[in-house]
Amino acid sequence: MATFNRSNLLQFSIGSLLKNSFQDWELIVVGDRCTDDTEQVVAAFNDSRIQFINLESNVGEQSGPNNMGMSLAKGKYIAFLNHDDMWCSNHLQSSMELLEKSDADLVFSQALWVPYQAPMSLSGATVGHIQAYQPWMIAPATLWLFKTTLTEKVGTWRLSRDIHSIPSQDWLYRAHQTGAKILANPVVTAVILNSATRINAYSERQMSEHEQWCKIASDTAALGQAVSSAYGAHLQNIITMNVGLAIRRLLGLMGRKILFKLQIFPPDLAYWLRYSRKGSVIKMARKRRGL
Repeated sequence: MATFNRSNLLQFSIGSLLKNSFQDWELIVVGDRCTDDTEQVVAAFNDSRIQFINLESNVGEQSGPNNMGMSLAKGKYIAFLNHDDMWCSNHLQSSMELLEKSDADLVFSQALWVPYQAPMSLSGATVGHIQAYQPWMIAPATLWLFKTTLTEKVGTWRLSRDIHSIPSQDWLYRAHQTGAKILANPVVTAVILNSATRINAYSERQMSEHEQWCKIASDTAALGQAVSSAYGAHLQNIITMNVGLAIRRLLGLMGRKILFKLQIFPPDLAYWLRYSRKGSVIKMARKRRGL
């Protein structure tokens, strides 16, 4: 878990791990030179499976802390949990079962994506059946579970200043390029409240939404209702899609496939028009978060 000065959210993210049905794990919390009370908050869990390490210098993004965590991991598998996300109780068990049954190198699940002041949607494995990863899929790192041996083939996360895309998606694409077997598992196993969509999330230490969604993620009935609502909205959007929008989406899909064949990543023309400079996507996200 990479973290920076959001100690008030760790009760929700780490708490969600403690509620998982699979309990044979270690948690390495890596601070990006945290200056708040993160160390004390982690220690207060009083769990020998949880350790905290604070980097000596601030990297400014999760690539550095995640690389440190990967280098220290002792287990057969590795998973990332962003400090502002929450896992559902089935996350590790569901992901591990598919990983072992399919002999995949990495699997990623589905999440409820909760943007700021906008309808929630689905993220990750959004198609209703298990399928192979395609480079135009967006799969947040919170949804991954992969074999530790995969790090030997892919290497470390690259810093945003060295790439055009988001570091997590760059790593996933590079894993794909090695020939790794990557599967999308359409089971909702997480709730994502991305701070990049929330203005001043860091400077204001926002947490009211996390309090609300922590209760929902822990309540099977409430979570099921939220998932049904998200699926319903997704299907409604498809049913009511007008011809113009359908054509634009078809052209977008064709464009992504062309960019992929040209080995241009991410294969999204709109993304390139908006984030033409290396590191610009993370730079804009940091500014929005109040960093």
